[in-house]
Amino acid sequence: MAGIRIIAIGFLLCSSSAAIGQTVDLYSRPFQAERTRTYDVLHYRVHLIFDEDTKSFSGSNTITMMPLSDSFTELHLDAETFVVDSVHNATGEMLSFTQEPHNLQVRLSRTYAYTDTLQFTVYYHASNVDIDSEAYGMSESYDLGIDFKDETDENPRLINTLSFPEGARHWMPSYDHPNDRASHETLLTVRPEYKALSNGRLVSVTEEENGLMTWHWDQRLPHPTYLYVAVAGPYVILEDSLRSIPVNYWVYPKDVDDAMRSFERTPEILEFMEALYGVPYPWIKFDQVTIPGIGGGAESTTATVLGHVTIHDEHAEQDYPSDWLVAHEAAHHWFGNLVSYRDWSQTWISESFATWSEYAWACHAHGSDECAVNLQSKKDAYFREANDRYRRPVVFEHWQYPNQNFDRHTYQKGAVILEMLRGILGPVNFQRSIQRFLNDHAFQPVHTYDFITAIKDVTGQNMEWFFDQWIYSAGHPEITITQAWDTSGTLVLTVEQSQDMASPFVYRIPVNVRIHTASGVQEEQIWLSERTNTFEFQVDGRPHFVRFDADGTLLADWSFEKDIADLRYQLVHDDVAGRRRAALGLEAHASLTEVRAVLSDCAASDPFWNVRMTCLDVLSRNITDSDAGLFSASIHDPHSRVRAAAVHGLGELGSEEYSDLLVEFYGNDTSYFARAEALRSLGKIGDPSIVQFLEEAAQDSSPRNVIRSAAEWALEQFD
Repeated sequence: MAGIRIIAIGFLLCSSSAAIGQTVDLYSRPFQAERTRTYDVLHYRVHLIFDEDTKSFSGSNTITMMPLSDSFTELHLDAETFVVDSVHNATGEMLSFTQEPHNLQVRLSRTYAYTDTLQFTVYYHASNVDIDSEAYGMSESYDLGIDFKDETDENPRLINTLSFPEGARHWMPSYDHPNDRASHETLLTVRPEYKALSNGRLVSVTEEENGLMTWHWDQRLPHPTYLYVAVAGPYVILEDSLRSIPVNYWVYPKDVDDAMRSFERTPEILEFMEALYGVPYPWIKFDQVTIPGIGGGAESTTATVLGHVTIHDEHAEQDYPSDWLVAHEAAHHWFGNLVSYRDWSQTWISESFATWSEYAWACHAHGSDECAVNLQSKKDAYFREANDRYRRPVVFEHWQYPNQNFDRHTYQKGAVILEMLRGILGPVNFQRSIQRFLNDHAFQPVHTYDFITAIKDVTGQNMEWFFDQWIYSAGHPEITITQAWDTSGTLVLTVEQSQDMASPFVYRIPVNVRIHTASGVQEEQIWLSERTNTFEFQVDGRPHFVRFDADGTLLADWSFEKDIADLRYQLVHDDVAGRRRAALGLEAHASLTEVRAVLSDCAASDPFWNVRMTCLDVLSRNITDSDAGLFSASIHDPHSRVRAAAVHGLGELGSEEYSDLLVEFYGNDTSYFARAEALRSLGKIGDPSIVQFLEEAAQDSSPRNVIRSAAEWALEQFD
């Protein structure tokens, strides 16, 4: 590294596994090992007949399997919610069985050997279905298993399953764990006015003697049961395609006019994922179907389930675009579906990759500025969990319910880790590693070491040190940077890691540094390897500012104290991530007139919305009456998040003289998000004359009920 002299200083450390601010003791949860199985399911053939009036169903499941040992005489299946009526072997002979609260034990009519294939059918029914999802570690609103939805203003009457994470066992007897994959057929007998969806190819739609219709779907390629799906209702199917692959959108009749706003980029997203991974879309179709009760999506192979709130009107597009969600769920058709994790502790293989892919899509579709904001938002989400709740390894075997593995460590932290890995390997080697991993393990359950091996095989690099730090250890680096410059032309950066953790003691991290001087920009890469590292750079004059982590990918909580002059220069001349950080750095000096002036200029004229918003946020936390003109002008900003920050600031001023302006803003603005913030500001101002206005606003409809929630909060301020 030309121009750099590295001085390493090591210290003997005392370690502690306790993290500051931790409120959840994860290690009190039971240790979980990968589930042991005694057979390999090859195929399920499920037939369900529904009675919506009684919220009931009857069903059968013909299961084809192979023993994983000799002397195979009995087996256990996961079974919840339904009552088993009988079990028959392939010749129709009744088999003895015992049903316990959580499983079904079947005793076979003869002994089977390791090389045998056996088949039997379970007949069952369920009445007055009402599953307590909280008893299985899910939220009260999550309809785990199978649910009958009544008609509301938001949705028609319909039936849906949610098999993630262990919901399949509530509507079909099965081996309901990720380390087994099977093909399956799903037959759904429903009302004649309904359309019914499941995984795979539609084989037929047949009218029964009683007038009901049976939809027969066939998923030939194997996948785990948490990806199985069944949905039925009065859907309208909007047809699209990716080359010759059907791409369809199943939506409520009332949503037809708005649906394509959410889904129209789906083929483009799938093509992008193909190029991103170097692997063609591996399935026979791609459907997306909306249901009530969930806010995001639930991955299910070839038939992704999405919360119906993803469909919105033209005004909501500025606040709640759907392309990121479509991208995330599309990515699962490679990560989570094509390759699936072997055990729940390995969930990052699905969710981290999908969240990283969603970020990669943002970079591709919306440009480098949005890309930087997207990555920073993922860091911030992880840090909130790490600092306020707990820190755990990304791969972690202590959990009571599978859903406890699906947190901000699995989603956001893992996504940032992957982007750091991409930076170390380089984009070409990173893609080649992903391609090898997917191709070598297609239609198989995988473990993290399979990905590590793929990297070794493709690039020759042993990255176990990286995975030990970031995947198998808890926490993140906590770094303090100081700088010094002398007239001889030497810039000295001292970087100290101050985290207190059991392992690793010190992170080994490559970091890019960008030095801005009067004569230009100097790029350097440094490696942190000791508790304290000191780096010397030869420069041609005092830097205007130094940018640590120049590419913005480092997952670290770091501070870098700078002079006001450096921060002011950075606020104008750095990229989006740097300008945002400079604005936050200036907050400590926000009482100074010259600092408020540069922050005001930033809020009014920075070319990117997130930086304008950040400058308004900094000023609003230190707001004075002299800022009223800036905030009043900013309510006309072209970006809804900036307008929301502006009306928030007016609320912080707390003066009734802004009530009329905020009421007018609420009536005229097109952003639900910004209008909701205006209502909260009215609540903070506390003008009693607007109580009736707030009560009327609480009746207004909006995506995710943001208007009603804000109006109700504002009204509570008058109590």
